[in-house]
Amino acid sequence: MVSYYTDEGVLNSPMGFFSMWIGSMLGLPTWAIALSFAVECFILFAAGLFFADLVSGIVHLTLDYEVGTNDDLRCHAEYTIKDVLRFEAEDDLFKKAKPRDQFLWNFHAHHDAPYPASDSNFELVMQIVRPVSLPVIGFCLIAAFGLLPMWFMTIVLTGMTIGPFMQFTHFLSHARGRNLVSSPVIRFMQDHRIILHPADHKSHHVHFDRDFCIMNGWANFIINPLRRFLSCVGVYPKEAPTVITRRDREERKGDLQRMEMNTAPASEPPKEDGL
Repeated sequence: MVSYYTDEGVLNSPMGFFSMWIGSMLGLPTWAIALSFAVECFILFAAGLFFADLVSGIVHLTLDYEVGTNDDLRCHAEYTIKDVLRFEAEDDLFKKAKPRDQFLWNFHAHHDAPYPASDSNFELVMQIVRPVSLPVIGFCLIAAFGLLPMWFMTIVLTGMTIGPFMQFTHFLSHARGRNLVSSPVIRFMQDHRIILHPADHKSHHVHFDRDFCIMNGWANFIINPLRRFLSCVGVYPKEAPTVITRRDREERKGDLQRMEMNTAPASEPPKEDGL
């Protein structure tokens, strides 16, 4: 049986601080210790869900506010997933762009074509795994030297185990908004905010500067003020990049229409009878 104590009597387990240690110290019966341990596991799992949601908000905010270097690609829009896939496969504007600009356009295209996902399930998972893998490895290395408490690492590892699937809860929210979710289990989890409810994500697709968390929305109360602070100090623009891009797109359309009107040949006046 795993020992929960070191020789000095200090807890040596990722869980069980209250349920094992204090329960034993108070002489609680086995059933009470087991119950308290189950409650503690639930609390740690909920904390892991919160951590995953917090990470989702940080990643989403960071990518939404990175605009890339290719303005022509940035201002291009497709409004259906079919057109997004065709554009990425066939159009030189996308094919000849830098990989980072391609990635950012694909990510931002979700604002114009929100459902369904244009990427494979594997790519949806990797969109989260790539940016968080190094920080998680760093946490594990620090913990290996005893510099982080095991309860904290339990929360981190729980969150990072759940976290790669946050895009699925995101698109389930969009599906529910289109009455495409029939599973009573999924609907129950959404209605009780265990996973993202469409009402909690709708404002993001209206304003684009808030409600970035896509696991369940629990951490929006942290990410929303963080975004406002970063905009206030000049790290991020005051307006959401999607709003700026849409305005730039309309200005480009207006400039193109004016150019076409100026270069069009003038029509000849109608000839009068007898001339």
